[in-house]
Amino acid sequence: MTRAIERENRPAVLNRPERLVFRDAHWSLMIVHLQVCLPEEGVGLLSVIEGDNALVSAQYYPGRNVDASRTRYTMDPEQVLAAFRDMAWRGTKLGAIVHSHPRTPPTPSRLDLAEATLPNVLVVIAGFEPVLDVRAWRLEVDTAGRAIGGREVTITVLPREAEHRGRIGAQRIDRAGGEEPLDQLERRR
Repeated sequence: MTRAIERENRPAVLNRPERLVFRDAHWSLMIVHLQVCLPEEGVGLLSVIEGDNALVSAQYYPGRNVDASRTRYTMDPEQVLAAFRDMAWRGTKLGAIVHSHPRTPPTPSRLDLAEATLPNVLVVIAGFEPVLDVRAWRLEVDTAGRAIGGREVTITVLPREAEHRGRIGAQRIDRAGGEEPLDQLERRR
């Protein structure tokens, strides 16, 4: 993304989430999109709604990597603008910038940190070697506002059945196998 577009069209962002909750459809779309982009880096945006100490996926916006690179990404600026307009229309917020590392681990690289300009937005990285591994990071910044590292945020994927059962009694399943009522993750009204 270009810095001018980010400054002029920056949507509202959320602070300090403890978890990122993906609805199954958004997770599946993201994974398929990033796989199709291989061997180059894929890129997209994730809009969210706010839950209790969690961000819940609202929409995944697949993007085109205009850099066409295996080690760098820039989402098509027109796609970024269209996504921001859609988020404003839907009343959602930018929750994460998504990209892939085709041949390296899903941790923020030096280049990822150097080019980060939205410290309150999570970074979701999918690594594909040796196997698919997806991680979310909240970037840590120094006093000058430069990203200097990241703190991992738990990712939870809601099973499709939980989404269809509605708010009451639905469960979420995370990597650790724990469960909790879905209504605790939904938007506060």
